[in-house]
Amino acid sequence: MRTAARACLLAPLSALALALPLQAAPLTLHLRSEVLLPGPRIVLSELVEIEAEQPRLRQALADLPMGRAPLVGQVARRSRGELETMVRSQALSAGLRIEWSGARSVDIRTAGQTIGAARLTALAAEYLRQRFGADYAALELLPAGVLPDLAAPAGGRLELKVRPLEGLQLRPRTVVWVDVLQDGVVYRSAAVALEVSARRRVWVAEQDLAAGSMLRQGDFRERELELAGLPAQPAAQDVLQRGGRLRTALRKGEVLERQSLAAPGLVLRGDRVALVATGQGIRVETQAYALGDAAPGQALKVMPEQSREAVQARVLEAGLVIVDGK
Repeated sequence: MRTAARACLLAPLSALALALPLQAAPLTLHLRSEVLLPGPRIVLSELVEIEAEQPRLRQALADLPMGRAPLVGQVARRSRGELETMVRSQALSAGLRIEWSGARSVDIRTAGQTIGAARLTALAAEYLRQRFGADYAALELLPAGVLPDLAAPAGGRLELKVRPLEGLQLRPRTVVWVDVLQDGVVYRSAAVALEVSARRRVWVAEQDLAAGSMLRQGDFRERELELAGLPAQPAAQDVLQRGGRLRTALRKGEVLERQSLAAPGLVLRGDRVALVATGQGIRVETQAYALGDAAPGQALKVMPEQSREAVQARVLEAGLVIVDGK
């Protein structure tokens, strides 16, 4: 991929080299001893003073890419020999007489700006409020530990973007990653740790409930719990209005979680289902019991009521499975 990108970068320079008239006199590149760059990328004119008779040639050399600048606060040293090799590797320099003068090496630094820790923390906290605020009766966010300021290049277009959290989990200590982008490219990132204090209204079982039980208002009561006492993903507040079934058993006092809910159409182990067998124009229907869990379209073994031998079937919908004829 790097080779392809380099080829795309050099293609216009190669075309320009063919369009330039033949060089009459040698050109001189005078290497500076130190430079302070505005952005994350280096071009030749930032490292050397170019003396050339032809304006187009001088401009083409000035724009030659010379790699990435060091991070803000760091120093990169490039020798004259190293730079000469890089220039000679460019298609544009083919056939040119280049004389070097000046320093034997150049120290490269990047001009910087500071992104304050308070700004990063505020951005991370605002993201959490927008993402989770509606789910909690109260949500308080405080910095967890000391976050250092970040340094970024002074030039170019600077952006701060929060990485979306995976899943729906909010914990007492939550880490939010903030990326610093320079001209659309990630320059560096910061892990912002926040202490989270929150209360949320949840549904709690009033009695022991078996797997497969229908969700009924009378079997649950609403409570407000601290975040530290909550499961990873409590069920939504309107879950009892929408109805459904439990996929797993629930003991008295336990919080109703998303993972405890059966998906629509799911057949659970022990369910009594209609078993339909078809073949050669004949359709036979009987009752059977599911020997496992399966969603519509999935295979499921069932035990017919009038048989001691399990049958491989396929779930069509909740309460209905089929044995396809051959």
